[in-house]
Amino acid sequence: MFRLKFVEGAIPGKSLRQTTSIDEHNKRKKKYEENRPERKFNKSWKDGRQWLQYDVMQNVMTCKICIEHYGKNANTISNLKVQNTFITGCQNFRLSAVVDHEKCKSHVIVSDILTAKSATANEIRQSTAGKTLRKLKEADRARVSVLFRNAQAVIKNNKSLRDYSWLCQLDITKGIDIGETYLNSKAAMKFVYAIAESERKKTITMLDSGIFSVMMDGSTDISGDEQEAVYIRFPKQGRVVEKFLGIGTPSSTTAKHLQEIIVKMLDSYNIDKSKLIALGSDGASNMVGIRGGLAALLREDVNNEMINVHCFAHRLELSFRDVLKQFKQYDKLMTLLIGLYYFYTKQQ
Repeated sequence: MFRLKFVEGAIPGKSLRQTTSIDEHNKRKKKYEENRPERKFNKSWKDGRQWLQYDVMQNVMTCKICIEHYGKNANTISNLKVQNTFITGCQNFRLSAVVDHEKCKSHVIVSDILTAKSATANEIRQSTAGKTLRKLKEADRARVSVLFRNAQAVIKNNKSLRDYSWLCQLDITKGIDIGETYLNSKAAMKFVYAIAESERKKTITMLDSGIFSVMMDGSTDISGDEQEAVYIRFPKQGRVVEKFLGIGTPSSTTAKHLQEIIVKMLDSYNIDKSKLIALGSDGASNMVGIRGGLAALLREDVNNEMINVHCFAHRLELSFRDVLKQFKQYDKLMTLLIGLYYFYTKQQ
C-alpha cells in the first residue's frame, strides 16, 4: 500500500514546461486557416430551422424572421446592441455560428412573437400566461359585476345616486371583494350610462331594421325643463315588443321641435326612418293636428302612409272627465288638488 511520507528539506516539484508556446500555437492556427479548404454552407443546418436561408449568389447566410422584424439595416435598430450578421449576411459557415444566432436574444424575441401570433385560441388559453390572465379577468369581472348590480338597484328603486356609496360600504363590511375604486356616485353614473347603452344596443339588434312605431309623451322635470320620453314598438316572432329608446329635451313643445327630437334619436341609432309606420300620442293638438301637428310633419318628411294613433287610455280619461264635469264636486276636487300641487311645488 502506497503511503505519503514527509521528508524534511524536500523541495516541491516544478511544473512541466509547455512544449509549445502561445505564439507558436497562434502561428499554427493562422497557418491552418490559410491552408484549410474553403468553408461552405451545409444544407443539413436548415433541418428544423425554417428561418435559415442561404443566398447562393452572394454566398451568405441570413435569418428570414430577423430580417422581416428588424429590417435589413441592423445598425439602425436600437434594441440590437451589436450588428446582427444574420440580417446583413453571415459568411462564417460554421454550425456554431448558426447555433449562436439561434440562441441570441434578438432572435429569441422574434421567435417568441411569431409563436404567439400563430398560436390558436385554445393554446393561448392553456398557456401559463393565458391561465393567469383569465383568473385576473374573472376576479375583475366579479368585482365589477357587484358594482353594476348596486348601481342598477339604486336607479331601479328611484333612489339617489348617493345611496350607491353606502351600498358599496355595506358590501365591504360583509367581506365582499369589490376593489378600492369606482365606489363614489360619479362611478355609479358611469355604470348607469353603460347599462342604458347596452340596453339600447339590444333594442336595436332586436329591431333588426324592420317596421316599427313610436310612442311619445312629455313631462317637466324638477327644474321645469320639458322632457320627452320615446318608446318604440315592433313585431318580433309573432309578438309585439315595446322598448324604451331614450329621453330628449326639446327647445319647446311645438311639433317642429318634437320632430327634431325623434329624427335625431332615430338617426343616432342608425334606425331606418322610412320603416316608421305609426305614431302614438296623448292626442294633444301639437301631436295630432291635421296641418301643423307632429304626425302631419312626420307624414310629410318621413312616411306619407304613417298612421296616427290617439292613445285609448287618454281617450278614456277625457271621456271620464267630460262625464264628471256636470258635478260641482269635481270642480272643487280639481281646484283643491291643483292648489296643493302648486303650493308644495313652490315650497321646494
